[in-house]
Formats: sequence, structure tokens, C-alpha cells
Amino acid sequence: ISLNTLSMFLEGLTKEAGPDLLRVKGIIHVHERPDQPAVIQGAQQIFHSIDWMDKWPSDDKRTRIVFITRNIDQDYIEETYNLIERIAERTVAAAENINQK
Repeated sequence: ISLNTLSMFLEGLTKEAGPDLLRVKGIIHVHERPDQPAVIQGAQQIFHSIDWMDKWPSDDKRTRIVFITRNIDQDYIEETYNLIERIAERTVAAAENINQK
């Protein structure tokens, strides 16, 4: 996940579903820092700043996020992420296009 996508995803999710996000925590493989996993944690509309681990705790470098929610199903979270990922990709592409001009 790009850092931009991660930030947009967490911000969008907290704005749309914040009261029903009872707990979120995870270890994230961020493209810009592949050797240092990002740690996220929060509840409802409050998310702590992203923390960075010095290294991965094992050879498994996959992103893992746990959501404890009320009235939110997995599909909603996945659809929200997919939408934010597309928006982030388009934002980056538009910025690159502007910089090339």
C-alpha cells in the first residue's frame, strides 16, 4: 500500500464509519518503506499517528489489519479501500502529468 493510499483510506473510513469502528489495528507493508512495517491503531474517529517498526517480525511481509466493528461488514471495508486506492492512483497520475508539462 502506498503511504498516500493508507492515509486516505484511514481518513475516509473514520469520516464515514467512525462511530462504528470499535477498534482497528494492523501492520502494513508500505511501498515507500518496504523494510519497515507501519503500525496503525485506533478506535472510532481517533487514530494514532503511524508508528514504524525497525524491521518485520518475521519473513511474512503481508499487510494485516484487524477491524472490530458494529454494523459494518467486510464488503464495505473492502469496497471503501478499493475506491480509495483508485482515487489515490488517479491523484498520483494527475500530479505526474502536471509535472511533465
